Amino acid sequence: MTKWYRFRFRGDEHRGPNTYYADEDDLRGVDYMHLKMGRWQANWDTDASLRASPECDGDLEDVLENVLVLPVFSARLREALEREGLGNGAIQYLPVRVFHHDGEEIPGYAIANIINMVDARDRDARTLTLRAAALEGHDIARLTDRFPPVLVSQRFADFFRECGFTGAICDPLPTV
Repeated sequence: MTKWYRFRFRGDEHRGPNTYYADEDDLRGVDYMHLKMGRWQANWDTDASLRASPECDGDLEDVLENVLVLPVFSARLREALEREGLGNGAIQYLPVRVFHHDGEEIPGYAIANIINMVDARDRDARTLTLRAAALEGHDIARLTDRFPPVLVSQRFADFFRECGFTGAICDPLPTV
C-alpha cells in the first residue's frame, strides 16, 4: 500500500531566520479559496503577484511560503516534476509575479493549482486518515473537504526529498 503525506510549508519551527515569506498578494480579482478547491482558472491574469514586506524578505525556496497558504513552485521544481511525470494532469500552473520588498522581480514562480480532487477521507476515523484505494493512480491531490490539504504520494515525497527541494515538508498520514 502506498504511503501518503500532507505536503505543507515548513513553518517557523523548520524555516531559516532569513527565509522569504510573501505577506502581500494581488490575485487580480481571483478568490484564493477557488485555488484550494480544485477549480480550473480559465482566465488567469498573469499580472497576479506576491510580495514580501521588508521584514519578510529573504532567501528563496522551491516552495514559496505565502500568506494565502497556496503552493507556489519554483521553475526548478516544476521542471523536475514534469520530467519525472509527477503531477501531470493534476496541476494547473498559474504564473505569478513575485517581488522582493524593493520591487525587484523574482522570475520563475507559479501557483500550483491542484485540480485533482479526491474523496479519500476515512469518515469513520477520528483523525485524518486516508483510504488508499481512492488515491490509487495519483501522486498529488487535494481532498474534497472544505479546507483540503495537499496530499502527495510516497513517490512524490521521496522525489522531493532526494532532489533536495526546499520550502516544504511531507508529514505522513495514516491510511487504510
